Amino acid sequence: MKHLQPTKFWITKITSEHDIDYDAVDSLREELRPIIEKHGFNLSLTETFSLGLEKLSITSCEKCEQLFVNRDFNPCGLDKDYVPEDIDVIIYDGGTFEGKQLCELCLPHSHRWGHSS
Repeated sequence: MKHLQPTKFWITKITSEHDIDYDAVDSLREELRPIIEKHGFNLSLTETFSLGLEKLSITSCEKCEQLFVNRDFNPCGLDKDYVPEDIDVIIYDGGTFEGKQLCELCLPHSHRWGHSS
């Protein structure tokens, strides 16, 4: 019996430009292809899209670098229609604590946007 082992990972790049540099994306894909194939995997699907980071107050956590929506600046959170349905990008909630931008996992539990698990 054969089994399929799909592996998914996200590579992000924050840029001040609105347009995606598709030449750079294509170059990255071609450079990754032999590395992926070396380990017995096939590069079968890649997808590139752009999020308006400033518009949605999306930033990187200063502790773990996870992308998050700063709910202090965008209390409504991420508009679910903004990210395509078939893309499961993980963008946490978060906020500002002691002058640092932190995702919900790095905020203290007592913080209003902190993770309460």
